[in-house]
Amino acid sequence: MIKWLWRFYAQNTSLWVRVVKAIHGEDGKVGRNISSRSYSCWLNIVKDVSVLQAKRVNVMNYVRLKLGNGESTSFWEDNWINGGVLKDVFPRLYALEMCKKV
Repeated sequence: MIKWLWRFYAQNTSLWVRVVKAIHGEDGKVGRNISSRSYSCWLNIVKDVSVLQAKRVNVMNYVRLKLGNGESTSFWEDNWINGGVLKDVFPRLYALEMCKKV
């Protein structure tokens, strides 16, 4: 399960990720409560994440991206450091940033 979450964030230009985002939105519904009537392989992974979070196991702590050439990782919008997404950790600095898509 964690490997699929990592792939979702690391391989954001791959076809399967684009399909998931087209169906479920940019965040893939990760971290959101999903109705029990919805069924798909991806939503089962998302539901498992929610179940673990309810038991105080934050799966997202184990999903980290590494910055490389910047083609697949967003400096501001991806969770690549401990502490969260930079635009959320430093909202005032993000507001001042002229080039947010780096």
